[in-house]
Amino acid sequence: MFVRLNRNSQGKAYLQFVRSYREGGKVRQQILLTLGRLDVLQSTGQIDNLVAALGRYATREKLVDLSKDISVDQVYFLGAAHVVSRMMERLKLTAMFTRLRAKHPKMKLPWVGIITGMIVSRFIAPCSKRRLNMEQWGRIYPGILEMEAPPLKSFYRAMDVLWKHREDVEGALFDRGGQRDLFNRGLDVVFYDLTTLRFESTNATDGELRRFGYSKEHWSDCTQVILGLLVDRDGVPVGYELFPGNTYEPHSLPKILEKMKTKYHIERVIVVADRGLVTQENVGELSKNGMDFILGMKLWSMSEADQDQENPIKPFLRGKRRPAASPNW
Repeated sequence: MFVRLNRNSQGKAYLQFVRSYREGGKVRQQILLTLGRLDVLQSTGQIDNLVAALGRYATREKLVDLSKDISVDQVYFLGAAHVVSRMMERLKLTAMFTRLRAKHPKMKLPWVGIITGMIVSRFIAPCSKRRLNMEQWGRIYPGILEMEAPPLKSFYRAMDVLWKHREDVEGALFDRGGQRDLFNRGLDVVFYDLTTLRFESTNATDGELRRFGYSKEHWSDCTQVILGLLVDRDGVPVGYELFPGNTYEPHSLPKILEKMKTKYHIERVIVVADRGLVTQENVGELSKNGMDFILGMKLWSMSEADQDQENPIKPFLRGKRRPAASPNW
């Protein structure tokens, strides 16, 4: 059964209930009911009333109608915020922040909640402290942070306190909540890379870090700093260093190596870095410290002897040696 629109010779449109049936091998149609002229049904609201009356018995139509009453004016970040919160608990970061907060008994700042909110925000949608305060904080599910958005200046005060405990945070990340012990410290892979962080400023005189330099973000007209990051085989950061924005990248490696020697007391380290850090001095520094390394470099920049060792087919390409003839070639 279906609804059919039928027009008479004068062009007037009528709505009809029609059923189809088969008779003698042919499909025929029978008019069950003529509802009336379409324009009259629409102008008087009769068709709307009829649809509403029939809709009470249609489950699919009920769901569509109910969806019209759902408001999406306020949507919370729940899934991602929950994952980040559990990850912090698993890495023992939440417990560590609580211990660090106890070292400042005179501080009235809700420090643990503010730091947690900033970390969660970085994973969901990185933004400025001002935008986090004005917009994004209220969109994080209340059960995660359990506090209202603090004043903007509280974010900067919380960061000042966090900076004082930087070594504690790095140590906790390296320890992995007690998962690293004497049995799995024997071999560790450390990935090292650098990036640039720019400032919306051309002032290169304040402080020792903000300088003009080669920008990986292609903002050569802004000052910047260089961030060197160490991560373990699982991608968890274990340490970082900030360098002046005009630092030559290979010059950052010796400082990171010294940090790994003095702070991370592990027997063997394999340093993985890209070719931007490959210099003869850096390779010598890695060897002198007894560290294994995997460094990316251009094959054509190596000596011919090293090329032959790394690429067995290279001598054939140069015509130095020819392989024996083979009927399978």
